Amino acid sequence: MKQCRICEKEKELKDFHKKKSGKYWVMAICKNCRKIIEKDYIQNYKNIQKERYNKDIEISRENGRIKYQKNKEKIKERARKYYKDNREQEINRVLKYIKTNKWAELNRIRSSDRRWKIKSTSDNTINIQATQKLLEEQWWVCNMCWIDITNRWERHLDHIKPLSKQWIHSIDNVQWLCVRCNLTKSNKYE
Repeated sequence: MKQCRICEKEKELKDFHKKKSGKYWVMAICKNCRKIIEKDYIQNYKNIQKERYNKDIEISRENGRIKYQKNKEKIKERARKYYKDNREQEINRVLKYIKTNKWAELNRIRSSDRRWKIKSTSDNTINIQATQKLLEEQWWVCNMCWIDITNRWERHLDHIKPLSKQWIHSIDNVQWLCVRCNLTKSNKYE
């Protein structure tokens, strides 16, 4: 018989974990008390780890942004060199991805979501005549970089305030941009 140091009850030796250096070759805390202590410790440890992780991730993101800004040109040059050296591998990787059904399914979902967003947020002011008039008002040039966009394959109709940020699909919220400016702008709004 041995007394537990936590609950202070007399228990048999089989109710204690074994320990080579302990008195009677067992630990000073019984199995039940040890379980309770471990549960509390694990719960507290998880909370501490979460807080530490959140704090560390913010710091590492900020450090990453700073490092990227300092080495922007080097990073871009390294990427260009990699894609130039491994062009065939990259093309094959992209083609393999495109051929999978997963890519087609994701594309279908994205396009249907976009069509639904346009339909649900439209005020029906956008039509062919209105967009043509807008293009004439912009003098057939990109609204950001002022490049000529007379060729219809060189221009995109862009939402000034993006649909993805809950703005409406109306003639007051669109502009004509060249392909490069529109893809660079993405869904940003300043």
